[in-house]
Amino acid sequence: METLASIEFRLISQNPITLNSEFRDSEFDSNSFLQIDVNLAEIKVDAITVAGHKFYGPRSGALVMRSKYTTQILPWLYGGGQERNFRSGTENTPMIMGLGAAAVACKLPQTEQHLRKIRDHFEQQLKENLPDQHVVHFASSPRLPNTSSVAFPKYPKASSDLMTKCKTFYASTGSACHSGIISPVLLACGISKEVAERTVRFSFGRETTIEDVDRVIKELKAMMFLAKHGSSLMNVINAGPVPGF
Repeated sequence: METLASIEFRLISQNPITLNSEFRDSEFDSNSFLQIDVNLAEIKVDAITVAGHKFYGPRSGALVMRSKYTTQILPWLYGGGQERNFRSGTENTPMIMGLGAAAVACKLPQTEQHLRKIRDHFEQQLKENLPDQHVVHFASSPRLPNTSSVAFPKYPKASSDLMTKCKTFYASTGSACHSGIISPVLLACGISKEVAERTVRFSFGRETTIEDVDRVIKELKAMMFLAKHGSSLMNVINAGPVPGF
């Protein structure tokens, strides 16, 4: 994983192209906005799109462009010329106000600290409870504080099957924007198809608690136990106490 600034430097030094950072899924995407400190002055992109639902706002967005942005943008809608001719039609005032209110309500330093604490506790509990049954992707790389990409290589089926069996929480599997498709980002990072299809993307929020994480770990541990022993579970139970349970 690389920071957006380092990627931009290499791209711009090789090709003078227009860059748009769509804040959506990684350390430098829409999950980043109001999850970590994003200094627009240090990002050399020409335009940035922001998704409101990524920081507890309404399903709306914003487009930020540099004043010297020279690429022509053609509007999808023509008519009244609202929003500087980029999107004609009556402005959605409640959505605009909601987006701004959500940004103001976010207490960034406290939020980032809380999310990092929750994520680190989650990964530590995985180490203690499933020491040889999971892999945390990019654990030593710069990444968002609110997400953890975890593979369960020993699970006999795809991660979607594991999540179907878990009943106390929801987590994402596969590509972020295309259900049923293995994440192309994981494959591009050199992760095998077999491991990628057994990867789960856990996301934590401002209201997530340590108790929530412990409940998730408990259920994951139970599901991995059932997957390992399967139909022979009664034989295991009759054999006596199982370490860890």
